[in-house]
Amino acid sequence: MNDHELLRDYVQNGSEAAFAALVRRHIDLVYSAALRMVVDPHLAEDVTQAVFLAVAKAAPKIEHCLVLSGWLHRTTRNLAAMTVRSEVRRRARENEAAIMNEDSCETKAIWEHLAPQLDDALAQLPAMDRDALLLRYFERKTAREIGQRLGLSEDATQKRLVRALDQLRRTFLRRGVTVTAAALAGALSLEAVQSAPAALAASVTATSLATLTSTSTSGILTLMASTKLQFALAALVTAGLTTVVTIQHQSNGRLRAELAARIAQPVQPQGGGRQLSSSTADVDELAALRKEHTELLRLRGEIGVLRQQERQRLAAEPQKQSAKNAAPKMSGDFVPSDNWKVVGTDTPQNAFQSFLAVLKTGDPTRIESAVHWDLAWKEDITDEDRRLVEKSKQDYLEMLQRAPNKLSAFTLAPIAQNATERTRVFFHMLTTDGTEIPSSFEMIQLEGQWKPVLSMGWRFPKESSSFFTSPVFGPAIDLER
Repeated sequence: MNDHELLRDYVQNGSEAAFAALVRRHIDLVYSAALRMVVDPHLAEDVTQAVFLAVAKAAPKIEHCLVLSGWLHRTTRNLAAMTVRSEVRRRARENEAAIMNEDSCETKAIWEHLAPQLDDALAQLPAMDRDALLLRYFERKTAREIGQRLGLSEDATQKRLVRALDQLRRTFLRRGVTVTAAALAGALSLEAVQSAPAALAASVTATSLATLTSTSTSGILTLMASTKLQFALAALVTAGLTTVVTIQHQSNGRLRAELAARIAQPVQPQGGGRQLSSSTADVDELAALRKEHTELLRLRGEIGVLRQQERQRLAAEPQKQSAKNAAPKMSGDFVPSDNWKVVGTDTPQNAFQSFLAVLKTGDPTRIESAVHWDLAWKEDITDEDRRLVEKSKQDYLEMLQRAPNKLSAFTLAPIAQNATERTRVFFHMLTTDGTEIPSSFEMIQLEGQWKPVLSMGWRFPKESSSFFTSPVFGPAIDLER
């Protein structure tokens, strides 16, 4: 029986003898090809087993294959290549694990010298640099998340982290502790945050809430007293009102008790004049009580307004600071969206306005060609990885098509005269609701033309989870819907 007949017998009748005959006929070919590619005899046996398992599964499809040997050779080659890649990755993981074990021991030794001086060294850094390191190594935030918190672009955040880490290293060096930036980063990543005892969180929560409940009034006074100078008057007024409210509340309670006691007294038949006088006094006290109750409500309302103003001020301060740090001060008039035109790409300024004008067309092909896609691929790219990049690219294009509905005007900051092939334009955008948002775009010069850069890819080539995309017009302008 030839190969076709054996396959037909196996497919139609489930003949194990026919399948065994196929294996005996072609096993030498498959094993030899596998051995040439994987070298290791044991791996070659695994590949051979996998090939004939594929034959058993695909038999109905390959029943009419003209040359079965050709199909077997292609399948062997593919499975052998997959086996080699898997083996290489396995050995790489083993080597990496061994290196990590060695590094862990070395890191612990470094940490013993760093830990006693770490907090003092962090305190000597500028506030922005210290916050960046705390978010990165103590709260495990990504560069994109840190940038959103600090009002920086992802690239600017990366640079600030590198600079802050180097400043921290130099601080340790002045204290007699010599450590490289890489070793310092590794030690902070592994040792900076230690897990607290499991029961501690519950104990701290219960104690804090109980203490807060018993000292709420003094807590409010302490909070208000710690605000900045421009709110000192509000703090004093609030403290005074709190005291008045407390006194009024006590007075109201006393008056209510006296009034209830007088009402409960029996009416005496004699002394009608005295009874009338007592009744008049009760009416007067009741009126006074109502007046004081109204005053109490008014004072409570004023306290509520002051507290709300204080919360709004505290919430607005980080946003103002973020806007201040995000970009240099803008100058010039805003260019409304009706005046956006394609004015060429010979300078970063013209290229930026031309890019905005292309966005107004809504043409995805033109938008895609107006952007430089900066892709950072990882090792061992798979089809799924390519689909992820393509999906992210399409998401970008859809968001950029929505941008004209969100933006109404822009103004640019001056560009440095010594701009090289890559520079950054800082600008302010006006949203359609009148909000002014600072942001920036990295620009690149290719063949004499400037284009805005949109980055995506894998920040760490060996980590599949490190895929990133750069924000469009900054995190403050929501283009996702």
